[in-house]
Parts: sequence; structure tokens; C-alpha cells
Amino acid sequence: MWSFETEGYDGIDESFENNVIQIYPNPNNGEFTLEINSLTNATCTMRIVDLAGKELYQKDINCSAGENFEKLNLQHLENGIYLIHLQQEDRSVTKRLFIK
Repeated sequence: MWSFETEGYDGIDESFENNVIQIYPNPNNGEFTLEINSLTNATCTMRIVDLAGKELYQKDINCSAGENFEKLNLQHLENGIYLIHLQQEDRSVTKRLFIK
């Protein structure tokens, strides 16, 4: 059984939660589109890590306010479950990525 501790705010920034990033299709074969809904013009740092926390990919994405789309091809990754961490200024969100 896995156990994780997280650091962050005492409260949740509702504007930077579940709808900030969408992954489609998910599951996928390593080719997918990442939709980022940004409140401001800012650089987002996207990291993909495995379940052990090992960073496998990182990219800085220049986001405009509103919807942003980033096509990714990570077919070199093995089938499995990964985590996508998106950091923008002092806010972050994590989503699961399924590659099969």
C-alpha cells in the first residue's frame, strides 16, 4: 500500500483545482493532448513522474489566459500509471495519466 504526504496551503484554491488540466485521451498510447485552463498569462512547469516519484519528463509551457493546448508524444514511456504535476506560480495540481 502506498502512502503520500503533501505540502501546501491550509485551504484549497478552487480556481486552480480539477478543471485546470484535462488529458485526452486518457488512457492513451503515449500520444495525448494536455488542455491547460490558465487564469493569467504565465509559464507553467509540467512534470511527469512515475508512482515512485522519479521524474521522467519536464517541460515549461507558456500559457495565455484561457484555454491552452499542448500535444505530447511520450510513446517511449512503458505502459503504466503516471502523475502529471502542473505548477503555475505558487499553485499546483496533479492528475493521473494512463498509458497502455
